Amino acid sequence: MLSIAIWATCCTLVLLLLVSAPVIIFMLEKRDLPQPAGLEETRALPAPALYLSQTSAQPGDSVWLKCSVLSQLLATRVVFCKDGEEVSSQQDSEEKATYDCDHVVPGGSSGNYTCGYEINDSDNRVTRSQLSPAQHLSVTGALRGPTLYLSPMSARPGDSVLLQCSVFSQFLATRIIFCKDGEEVSSQRGLEKKAIYGYDHVVSEVSSGNYTCGYEIKDSNNRVKRSQLSPAQRLSVSAPPSDFTHGNITRLGLGAMVLLVLGLILAEAYYSCPTGAL
Repeated sequence: MLSIAIWATCCTLVLLLLVSAPVIIFMLEKRDLPQPAGLEETRALPAPALYLSQTSAQPGDSVWLKCSVLSQLLATRVVFCKDGEEVSSQQDSEEKATYDCDHVVPGGSSGNYTCGYEINDSDNRVTRSQLSPAQHLSVTGALRGPTLYLSPMSARPGDSVLLQCSVFSQFLATRIIFCKDGEEVSSQRGLEKKAIYGYDHVVSEVSSGNYTCGYEIKDSNNRVKRSQLSPAQRLSVSAPPSDFTHGNITRLGLGAMVLLVLGLILAEAYYSCPTGAL
């Protein structure tokens, strides 16, 4: 009986090995298999969404970039990119869903803008999300023109007229220019955090014309860029009122000289004649 029991036990073990062998071989082989691509994608952080306040701008404009992060995990860093290159980033220690970037548009800023975010996992390793779908920003035209004010707009020779140029650029204006009929008549050096520049113009007889102003900046390569000119303001110069005082004095002087000459002539004629002839 004992030998039969031992035999039955051995048969059972062999049967179990035969049944479990494929499972064991599969598990051993799976350890050396590469991870399926589909599984890797599911582990990637979801991409955020990027919104632009405007898709067309001029140099000097301010464009808001808003990055909406959809992750349930805390984003430790948010990055904003242009054509795949990082242009701005924010560090954050508080959980929030949207991140803003106030982008001041320089010349040559046209391109595709995206955003992404980073998280730190349990092992403090940095994992970066996919980038958002790209949003295209078109930058066209020259620097936006300033605004010119005249006070007064009608004057006489010798009067003083104040020209005020209001510069709206987000960049430092390095030079401010005032023009008459398109020709520069005065300039000033730009100052930091100054928006209004004044020019005290002494009016002459040839001061009538259209006045404008503009400004210059230097880009990152130290190249000078000039803004569009402001809308023109017309200055009218009226003729001075006639001054009769000097004219009357002149006339009186001439009249006195004529009378004096006539008196001398009469006196000479009187004394040159014989006494009996009169």
